Amino acid sequence: MTKKGIFAVVIFLFLFLIGLHFLLPIFNGSALPLIVLSGSMHPFMRVEDIVISESLSPEELVVGDVITFHPPTAEEGVFVTHRIIYINSKDPLIFQTKGDANEDLDPFLVSGDAVKGKIVFVIPYAGYLPQNSKNKTLFVLLILLPASILILDELKNIIMYINPVKARKAEKKKRKLSRRTSYKVKSKYLVSITCICCILFLPLLSPYFGGNGWFTLQDKYTKNNPGQLSSVLVLTPENGIQNPLYPGYSVISPSNSTTVDLKQEVKTSVSYVPYILPVFWIISLSQLHPLMPIVSIFILYTLLILLITLPIWYRKIVKKKRITYRQRLYRLKRYLHFV
Repeated sequence: MTKKGIFAVVIFLFLFLIGLHFLLPIFNGSALPLIVLSGSMHPFMRVEDIVISESLSPEELVVGDVITFHPPTAEEGVFVTHRIIYINSKDPLIFQTKGDANEDLDPFLVSGDAVKGKIVFVIPYAGYLPQNSKNKTLFVLLILLPASILILDELKNIIMYINPVKARKAEKKKRKLSRRTSYKVKSKYLVSITCICCILFLPLLSPYFGGNGWFTLQDKYTKNNPGQLSSVLVLTPENGIQNPLYPGYSVISPSNSTTVDLKQEVKTSVSYVPYILPVFWIISLSQLHPLMPIVSIFILYTLLILLITLPIWYRKIVKKKRITYRQRLYRLKRYLHFV
């Protein structure tokens, strides 16, 4: 197998394992995919996002978890996804919930039996197509047209391979072409584009690096946003300490600030990043390390630019077929009608 083939197999297996990791719980019923229909949890999750709610024992839930549950007054099959504000009782389990974007608490209490799961992943805007599948224009552009192109391409291949002679010639030509085809990474262009990304992104992201890490906060903690982009502040205190920032994150618009009143000295990780990733992703990455969200933003957007500029630094090279002396002589004879 060629290096290109090995690389393709590795990428395929990597993507397959990631897909299996997320899809297997859905197939075996331990996870529930849901489309967000309201903005009550904005910006933690947005309308038309898809959220994955994984089932677990209600005893494992703690204050701050975002859960999916069946409201006591709702019809069968209707679910709500809100955050646990506090636990009213543990025997039986009773939760008080609230949407991040709502000013008031939910007008009902949630029993442990009504909880369907805890949010473990958010896929931004993935519910747009299912939600708008009745739109005829969207259906034609995103489903019917691509499907028609694929079907016509397959029909062309079927027609060509009906004739065994043509099929053998096509396969022979394809094999010859593949032997003469190679792929080359132009390292100079690759390094140059990467350096340009560093020059573009590092000045924009450098003000955020100093505000990330583990800090011991006292009294009031104020975070200003003097930049031109909205920013997300995430506080993750040490285990056992209640988060002083409700609901654990804050979106700060440009030229504004947010203030956190601290009733006691709190050691917490602080992640402060531009709001160019989904809030759920930023929170999840900050739990791994305070610098992980800002590093991930730099890597993600650098890879995106490298993908867009792929034709510049990654070239397909087809070697010209070498013509022997006898072949040239034969062509000359044919041209002069000697054969």
